[in-house]
Amino acid sequence: MENYLFPFIALITSAIVTAAVMPYLLKTCYKYGLYDQPNGRKVHKHPIPRLGGIVFVPAMLTGVLIAIAIMHFNSIETPNT
Repeated sequence: MENYLFPFIALITSAIVTAAVMPYLLKTCYKYGLYDQPNGRKVHKHPIPRLGGIVFVPAMLTGVLIAIAIMHFNSIETPNT
């Protein structure tokens, strides 16, 4: 497999993990009221979930680890018989 595919695999995996986990995080924020309420000092006009960015680090780590695992298992040579 070509070396330029591994970052692409990590990106796609991270996006899939983020898309899968984010709805559950938003439900948790709604359930416990974990929203940043707008006021005169805020730019946003609607409540914004406070935990939205917490998904990105695990998603990036998952993507990178899967890409590294694929790279590792791809580099193992099979013995000639």
